[in-house]
Amino acid sequence: MVEAPAAFGQWQAKGRGGALTAASNSGSEATFARVRRYERQALEPWLNRLLPRLHSLTWALTGSSERSLIITRQVLLSALAELQDFSGSEQAFGVHLLQQGALAARADGVTSGEDLRRRLTALSQPAHELLALRALGRIPTDSLVATGWGGAARLQARLLSALRQLSGASGLTGPAWGMAIDSFDRAVDDVVRGGHPDRAGVGLAAPPDAAALLYTAAAIRRLGEAADGAELAGLRRELLAEAVNRRVQWVQRNQSAPQVPGAPTRRPHRLRVGNLALLSVVLMITLGGALFLALVSAFADPDSSLYPFKRLGESMLLVAPTGQASHIDLELKLAQLRQREAEDMAASKHGDLAVKAERDRVDLLRSAARDLAGAPQRDARWQAERDQLLQSGTPGSGGLERQLQLSGLDRPAAEARAVDDAWLRELDGWRQRLGGPSQPSPAPAPSPNPAATG
Repeated sequence: MVEAPAAFGQWQAKGRGGALTAASNSGSEATFARVRRYERQALEPWLNRLLPRLHSLTWALTGSSERSLIITRQVLLSALAELQDFSGSEQAFGVHLLQQGALAARADGVTSGEDLRRRLTALSQPAHELLALRALGRIPTDSLVATGWGGAARLQARLLSALRQLSGASGLTGPAWGMAIDSFDRAVDDVVRGGHPDRAGVGLAAPPDAAALLYTAAAIRRLGEAADGAELAGLRRELLAEAVNRRVQWVQRNQSAPQVPGAPTRRPHRLRVGNLALLSVVLMITLGGALFLALVSAFADPDSSLYPFKRLGESMLLVAPTGQASHIDLELKLAQLRQREAEDMAASKHGDLAVKAERDRVDLLRSAARDLAGAPQRDARWQAERDQLLQSGTPGSGGLERQLQLSGLDRPAAEARAVDDAWLRELDGWRQRLGGPSQPSPAPAPSPNPAATG
C-alpha cells in the first residue's frame, strides 16, 4: 500500500469525539472492536458504509471504473490485514483508508479528459489530499482535527487556499488577517453532502469569493457521482470471504478455556512426554497430508479438477509452524509458481484464469512484503528475500499482458496490465520501508513454456 505522509500524524490515536462524517455515524467503540475481531454482523455494515465511498472517491480522482475498482480492492484488502492490530477509533481508521485511496489514485494518474480532474491532479499533494477527503470523502474539519491532522483554523485556511488554486484565483492564497471562516467551512460540508451552493452560501460574509468556491466544491463532488456501484457486488463478496478467513484465524489465535463465575482458574498442566509425542505425530500427519496433497496435484494447472487440492496443500504449508524466514521464502516461491501458471493459462487462451493467477501472485508478494517489514532480524537471508521481492516489480519482467494479446484476449490483457501497474506503484512504498535500492536491477524475462510453444 502507498505509504502515508508524515503530515497525516498519528492516525492510530483515538479520536476525541464526532463521527467520520455527519451523514455516517458508525456507532460505538465496542462495535468497532467487534469489527476488529472480524465478526460478520459488525464488519458487514462497516464494509457497506466504506466500500461505496472509497470507490466513489477513487473513481472521481482517476476517471476510470476499472482503475478505481483495483485501487479500492487493494486498499480494503490491506485494511482487513491491518484491522486486528489497529488500536484506534473507527473514525481514525476510516480517514486513513480514504487517504490511502486518494494517494493511490494520485499516483495512478488521470485517464479521463475531464479538465477539473486534471487540475486536481496538478495541485500539490497536500492540497489534492485535503480536497479529496473534504469534497469526495465528505470528512468534516472536526473529524480531521480529532484524527491528528492539526488545528481547525489551519485546516480551514488550507481548504480555502486549495479551492482558490483549483478555481484559478491563485492571487488569493488564504484568508485575510483575522477573517473567521467557520461558517464557510460548514457551508462546504453542506455542499459536499448534496446541498446547493446558493443555499449553502446564504449569509456568508467571508471570504469574499465564497460563492465561487462553493460551486468549485460542488463540481468536485459531482466527479464521483457517476461511479457505477453495480460493479462493487463481486468485490464485496471477495472482501467478505477474506474477512471470514481472517475471523477463523483470529479465533484460532485467541482460543482460551471458558471461564465459570466463582470457579477457581486452573493452571495449565505441563505436557507430559506421551502428550508431546502425540502432538508431534499429529503435526507430522498434518504436514504429511499437506505434502501429499501438494505432490499429488503438483502439476495441476488452474483449469484442472485437481487444482483446488493443490491450493489446499499450499494453504496447509503456509499455516504450518515454520520460521518466519522460511514462511517468506515459501510465499515468494508460490508467487513465482502463480506467475508460471498465469503464463500457461494465457498461452492456453484461458484469460480469466490467467488474470486470477496474476492477482494471487500479487497477493502473495504483498503478504511477503508485510512479513519482511515485520521481521525482527534483518540478516543476509532477509536481504536476499527483500531483493527478490523488489525484483518482482521490475518493469518488463512479466510479459503476461503480451502473451494475452498474442492470444487475442484484449480484455484480460488490460486487466493483467492494471494488476501489474498497481503492484509497481505499491512496491515503491515497500522499497522505502524495506530499504531497497531506488532502481532495482532488471530481472531476466521468463523463459517461454515449452508446452505452450511446442
